[in-house]
Amino acid sequence: MGILKIKNFFDNFTSKLIWICIAPVIIGTLMAFGDGVHNISIAIAILSIAIIVYYLFAWLVRFQRKNYLTDNTLIDDIIALIILGPFALAGTYFSQSHEMNIAVMLAGLSPGLLSISILTILHLKNAGKEELSANYDKNYLLGKYLFCLFAGLLMPVAIYYITNDHAFTTAASFILLFSIPTILKLLSKSDKTSLEEILKSSVRILFFYTLIFSLGWIV
Repeated sequence: MGILKIKNFFDNFTSKLIWICIAPVIIGTLMAFGDGVHNISIAIAILSIAIIVYYLFAWLVRFQRKNYLTDNTLIDDIIALIILGPFALAGTYFSQSHEMNIAVMLAGLSPGLLSISILTILHLKNAGKEELSANYDKNYLLGKYLFCLFAGLLMPVAIYYITNDHAFTTAASFILLFSIPTILKLLSKSDKTSLEEILKSSVRILFFYTLIFSLGWIV
């Protein structure tokens, strides 16, 4: 029973979309920690702001009843990639270290890309069949999900290839192997129940990526 409670707590925690806001902050802070330039007070302040912004935005979406989180246009994707990726991660790192480098900028692309994959599944889950057929190509959304997932998870390999440093961060790319069941389910099923499971799995992918990449950077 205790194990079941822990599993339910973990599932609920990692299934929350708030993770797309706090993941880049955590990665940026632990990268700064690994480089010996961290500032815990600033990190806590940025994390608090990220959480407040998320809940304010979630309240606005619910109050206005608009699909700000699910209108997956190209402009929305670019904004999400920048804000939830390099801007949040590099901003967190720079605010603590007052330094910047190419590895930090590239590292920011991963949470941004993985966040786009999550928002894409959210859109597929919430959109009706008529909306999809009228405004979106389902195959395009599936292709975008796969591209963002692969590109986001393989980014540590690119960073190591360019910088020849922090080799242990490439362990995060092996999450791709454990993502295969999620990918196969997405390609074979599109009902709301399946998409809900895929959404949770996608957030967990970001969760484990954050954990493994950050630890790899520290080591």
